[in-house]
Amino acid sequence: MTGGRKAQAKSAVSFVVVPVILIVLAIAFAVYMIGWTRNSGVGGGECGVIEIQGINCSLDTNRNWVVTVVLRNVDDVGFSLSRVSVNGKELSSYGASAPDSAVRTLTSDIVKGVEIPGGGCCVFNVWIGVKYGFLTSGNVVFIEIGGSDGVEYRANIMLA
Repeated sequence: MTGGRKAQAKSAVSFVVVPVILIVLAIAFAVYMIGWTRNSGVGGGECGVIEIQGINCSLDTNRNWVVTVVLRNVDDVGFSLSRVSVNGKELSSYGASAPDSAVRTLTSDIVKGVEIPGGGCCVFNVWIGVKYGFLTSGNVVFIEIGGSDGVEYRANIMLA
């Protein structure tokens, strides 16, 4: 009888272990396929991958900060810009001109939804008003750039 119980215990363990192994393999395969389809451009809704290649800060004649950002799409798929924010606060205006006075807004000359083609570059300005918040020269701000796929790219810059 003792040998029979050991055999039953072994078969019960195998009924538990085999499904667990199959579930782990199925999850690993699903994760692999999601990555493969995303990187190959299959499935729609994909967005290219950008690098923030340069970021510079200066002051305009009204003492507003001008942050110049240089982006490069390092992917074969186009990158669609969905948002730009400063320290987590989205710009109040896209496609704007340079401010002609001291302001308290966050604006940019880039157009929301602009498409940066695969391998392409984009240069744009973000104006941070001198009267915006409690910022002063020497503060570090974070510029976040979001794509249509929800991925955020972030760079920091010290205000001039």
